[in-house]
Amino acid sequence: MASRKRFVKELLHHPGLAAKERQQALQFWQEGTAAFERRDLPEAQKQYELSLQLAPAPSVLNNLAVVFLASNHAAAALQQCEQACQLDPEHLDAWLNRGRALLALKRYPEALAGFDQAVALQPNMLEPWIFRAHAFMQMGQFESAIQSYDAALSLNSSRAECWNNRGVALGKTGKWPEAATSFERALKIRPDYYPASLNRVLAIDKLGQFDLAKRYYRHFLQQPLPAMNGNLVFVRSRLQQLESGAPARVDFNQLKLELAL
Repeated sequence: MASRKRFVKELLHHPGLAAKERQQALQFWQEGTAAFERRDLPEAQKQYELSLQLAPAPSVLNNLAVVFLASNHAAAALQQCEQACQLDPEHLDAWLNRGRALLALKRYPEALAGFDQAVALQPNMLEPWIFRAHAFMQMGQFESAIQSYDAALSLNSSRAECWNNRGVALGKTGKWPEAATSFERALKIRPDYYPASLNRVLAIDKLGQFDLAKRYYRHFLQQPLPAMNGNLVFVRSRLQQLESGAPARVDFNQLKLELAL
């Protein structure tokens, strides 16, 4: 979400807008933001659109795009962000949300270009690097994804999902020891973090550390687990194989490492 401070500044510089209209536009903005915060998305959309009718400012276009993204209307969100970026080519939030909309639409190279623009505007901000890495992951460019996750983690090393996703990218390139270490880093930050917990045991198993893998599989199954899309069946079956002394070979293509987006 773009800030109120930025929107007020845009209103002050809006040509031909009377003081009363600025106040009304700001009131609609505030009501839209309040509605969004309580997850009343139809009301948030209505209030932002009323504000937009009075003052087509980049920040209200951006916030309306955020509402559309939350409503799974990526094409509508993209339209708002395109207008916002045209009005203000340095509007960081609009570039980020434009990229998010393009990611949702699976237009990955275009999304990446938007995130690159956001990085150029603010290289020391975390989110552009994270989204840039996500785009590379979806494009199968895992080495580039690792570089972007590393850049994000250099800015904030306490993001468990970044360590997890970095580990997934490392696994995709066959760097399983480094992947296991990355999953461990995620779990030091959030010991109950389900994706990293599953990914760690798969990496350990892949490395042939079967005694440790058995211990981790048992620990994993003791946790309260979310829906696992069939992965739970694999985990139980694999633990039974290891405990029975069955051959170590296993088809890891049956399931995917858990990527947190």
